[in-house]
Amino acid sequence: MAANPELESALTSFAEASQEFFDASWRPKATVIAVAAPSAIRKLLLRQDLDADELAIEAHKLQMETYTNNVQAIKNGGDDPTPQVGSVGSLFDTAAKKLGKLLEDDPENVDAVASLVNPSIARATWKWFTLPYPVFCSIQAKFISAEPERKRVHVEPDASGKEADVSTSVDHWILKNEEWLRNRRISDPAANWRVGLVGLDGMSNDVWSVSELGETYRKITRAPVDGFMFLDARKAAHIYIQPNAQRFKDSFERLTSGQLKGLDWSNIFVAGGSVLGSLLCVDGVEDPINTPKQWESSDIDVYIYGLDPEEANKKVHHLFDVFKANLPADAPVLVVRNTKTISFISNYPTRRFQIILKLCPSPAEILLNFDLDICAVGFDGTEVYMLPRAARALETGYNVWTMEMVQGHYLGTRRASQEQRVFKYADKGYGIRILPHYLAALKAVDATSIPKYYGINFEEGDPLNLQSHVNEARKYFDTVFRVYMKWTKNGETIKPHYVLGAWSGSQKYDQNSKSKQGQKRLPVLSHALLDTDEQITSEPLRRGCLTGFELLYRHVALWEAQEQGRLIIRPDVWASTTYEEVYFSNSYNDLPQYAWDETFSIKDFVDRVEKFNESQVSAACPSDLRWSNQKRYDELSEKIVVRRIICGSTLDEVFAKDIVISVWIPRKFVDYMSTVLKEVYKDHPTLAKSEIIRSVEDDIEVLCHITLDTIAMWQQIDRRVDELLELVWSFVFANQGPAGESRHKLKLLKRQISRRTARSRAEDELLSFASWVARDPGPIGGENYGAMGQGFWSECFPGSDAEQEEDGMDQDNEGDDDNEPEEDTAEDSEYVDSQGERD
Repeated sequence: MAANPELESALTSFAEASQEFFDASWRPKATVIAVAAPSAIRKLLLRQDLDADELAIEAHKLQMETYTNNVQAIKNGGDDPTPQVGSVGSLFDTAAKKLGKLLEDDPENVDAVASLVNPSIARATWKWFTLPYPVFCSIQAKFISAEPERKRVHVEPDASGKEADVSTSVDHWILKNEEWLRNRRISDPAANWRVGLVGLDGMSNDVWSVSELGETYRKITRAPVDGFMFLDARKAAHIYIQPNAQRFKDSFERLTSGQLKGLDWSNIFVAGGSVLGSLLCVDGVEDPINTPKQWESSDIDVYIYGLDPEEANKKVHHLFDVFKANLPADAPVLVVRNTKTISFISNYPTRRFQIILKLCPSPAEILLNFDLDICAVGFDGTEVYMLPRAARALETGYNVWTMEMVQGHYLGTRRASQEQRVFKYADKGYGIRILPHYLAALKAVDATSIPKYYGINFEEGDPLNLQSHVNEARKYFDTVFRVYMKWTKNGETIKPHYVLGAWSGSQKYDQNSKSKQGQKRLPVLSHALLDTDEQITSEPLRRGCLTGFELLYRHVALWEAQEQGRLIIRPDVWASTTYEEVYFSNSYNDLPQYAWDETFSIKDFVDRVEKFNESQVSAACPSDLRWSNQKRYDELSEKIVVRRIICGSTLDEVFAKDIVISVWIPRKFVDYMSTVLKEVYKDHPTLAKSEIIRSVEDDIEVLCHITLDTIAMWQQIDRRVDELLELVWSFVFANQGPAGESRHKLKLLKRQISRRTARSRAEDELLSFASWVARDPGPIGGENYGAMGQGFWSECFPGSDAEQEEDGMDQDNEGDDDNEPEEDTAEDSEYVDSQGERD
């Protein structure tokens, strides 16, 4: 085609105008670094003397050094939660370790241990965090009658901010005990993994001492607990669970419709919702709290442990054979593989198998990685095992809040949760509980001493006052709901929620629904209604409402309104799935969002996967080329291969293809990755067969195909590889900005690294909690675009932020303009975003 000068001139002008627009509107206003990132990584990311390649290399070295040092410190006993010998009560502490050791050979030998204990020692066990929880419960049950006033007593914090008394707090004991469980598995991976876990047989009478044991059930009566509780409107006064392992097996068989019939359970552990549902759905009671229908959408989440990648792949083949064998003869089969899971899917309501591509040493590590307390329960084909915090959640009806729920990592000891899961389990009757010693921390912390990068707002009173945040959140919701009712004519009509193409939700909620009484139509709202496309944080959860207390409580207020009968929540639409691709998440479930109900279609799902893979080709091209050099853009597009998700009707078909991620990476970091991988291959010969990194196009940066075959797809083969891949993902997402963002790529890369950095736990748990509570939910209103479309927020909050954003458009945060300062400190230059910046 002949060149058209007039057209070229117009395109050039348009490109220049676009550059100007993106510079003004999409430019990151600060080098935004996630608060959740380890302090050493934050310090590294603040340096101004490193290019992208040097930054990535140093980040990997630092992460590996930190990880290695932590493991060595634990093996050396440097992170033992038990008071050291030589301190007060050292004889008791020594005795505690010996008592725990007695259970190594025989975890069921509680009677022998209890016979060695007297009332004085029983009192001392409140400090012995290295005792298995069933033994701790057995000792307390035996001697509690001698001192009834000490039974699970908490002391509320007083006005002076004195630290809460945790000396007789079961929940504090469990948190410390879990540290021991984690450290024990690191320091001695060969140790009996069952020690410290709770089973249905044997010691359960003491674990749930306030319970009634029947032939077909155990009834646990829930006593009042202290702390700050919310999302508990559906919490039952008592709960039924299976009385023993055999009853559980029968229930599991029914709930899963025999889909695991013929399974060889060796090195297989099923955990999560399907196991919990089987535990709770009991027979022979007149007032069942849980029914199978409540758990009909739960996947069968399968973990493989104690095997190498080749052995694990044989297990995957066996699982697929079992899945197919238990389907009706004419049932379709779809195998879906992504970077974190392999799923076997048929027609609804056949339960999906989801195999987590993470090689764990034992079921203990699997359970320890669960986000919500109530979900940390699993089944090995013979017995049910749960963490102490899961047993406690059954007893109280609450998941205990810790900062790992927002700052955890799936490569760490405990992964972060997601807003969908928190509200899903609230619907099932499990609320959130903040413990008294966390509340006491709010009184003890001076809010002005919190580093300013937490984004604290002091203009609306005490930022550490929980009730003040609750009041503001409810006021916010009431305003949004009032305008929503106006727009929808009091709920008689519904304006469709705005959702992007990445979403494929159910149509069941498109129309307003009748109330249970059939007397009136109730408006249908979604959680996405409460946020806008600008509502984003620098934290790993990005748009998730768990990133701050007040932001979370806006959604709690919505949920409370549903419980009051004022509305119905459409549960499948959230800001995190409405305004962005789910692939930014660090969760296991990174498949395209889809409705798992009677509207599900395999064909539609496969079409969505294909479209997504196609979209990633253009995303991998340098964005500036889309406007400035179409020919070069087309040339590169031919070389880019992206297969983020693979679908097929058989496992062999899916395994015949590799996951491929195309990404531009600086040459120095490519060379560094190759050097590290050569060292890894020496330790893991089977992995040496995988060509993980392939250079395709060598320019200023190198176009690489990161290839994950059936060996390299498994996580936790080697920590060096896991950390490298996290950095690769940081480059992937940093490169996916709009056209004008290329010159800000380093800032975007820093943000992504801070989000994706593997972390074990908060370095200062209580300070992190206080900062989470104080965090400003961010400006909202004006012309921000949300689920209801343009103009909605202007009516909700007229003049609230539009003028502020306009006034601040040309202002850079301190020390973050194009001329970087000569010297930076964390106090001066590390900022959280103002919620108005985009990714």
